Amino acid sequence: MGTAIARDIFDYDIPMTEKPGLEGYLELVRRRLAGDYEIDEFGCDPLYGQMWWPLFEQLYRNYWRVESTGVEQVPGAGRAMIVANHSGGSYAWDAVMISTALHLEHTRPRYVHYVSTEFFYDTPFLSFDNRKKGAALACREDFVRLLERELLVGVFPEGVKGFLKPNDKRYRVQRFGRGGFVQLAITTGTPIVPVAVVGGEELHFSLGNSRLLAKLVNRLIPQERADSFPVLLNLLPLPVKWRIEFCEPVDLSSYGPEAAMDTLLVQQITEQVRARIQEALDRNLTLRRTMFW
Repeated sequence: MGTAIARDIFDYDIPMTEKPGLEGYLELVRRRLAGDYEIDEFGCDPLYGQMWWPLFEQLYRNYWRVESTGVEQVPGAGRAMIVANHSGGSYAWDAVMISTALHLEHTRPRYVHYVSTEFFYDTPFLSFDNRKKGAALACREDFVRLLERELLVGVFPEGVKGFLKPNDKRYRVQRFGRGGFVQLAITTGTPIVPVAVVGGEELHFSLGNSRLLAKLVNRLIPQERADSFPVLLNLLPLPVKWRIEFCEPVDLSSYGPEAAMDTLLVQQITEQVRARIQEALDRNLTLRRTMFW
């Protein structure tokens, strides 16, 4: 686990103001209300994202008591791709905690620009929130543009099958599709950092999974297709114990862009990444005494 840095809860890396503590945070609020901020071509608004860190740090340190290892595996500069198992139940808390780990534990903190499905851009608030925090649509064009700008991009290849994982499949990494993220990594010469997240798949008690509820959700949200949908008993996430491990990167620099057309190679690398995440999940699950500690 990285060494915790003592700080006021309103003091953050990548500072947007020279004023310290609460005074600095209020300055961020004033600037936002006055329209004194800029956004990039994807809609990313660093000032907006900065305003969330006090809440996220409290969740990270005191509510979920996250232990992060291997944060140094994430390059401090240049393009890189974070690939993780998916969870959340009520919100993409796994993405939030991965980002928070890098902000609090990494020697050179960076934003993670996640790529998301259409659901997050056709839903009120989620559309606004995702864009402002630096996310982009999970399409090839936006994905490549982010990497070509030497940014850190995050992806959850399990997709909705990971987010809506039934109880009997918790921490069993689902199929990674056809390996589209690997093709893009090879094409752009981007290293892949596998990440295992323990804790996010236990945030809610569930009565099981309902196919009837899934049909209703699919009808209301046609962008997503779920075979079953969990019946959650608690909307407020539980204070479970989280562990996040950033694994050794998969270096693809020895392959040329033409290797992205080799279906067998792409599937082999895809399975390698999935296996690393599964091994790290199994390892970190044994380090917890219970789901709450």
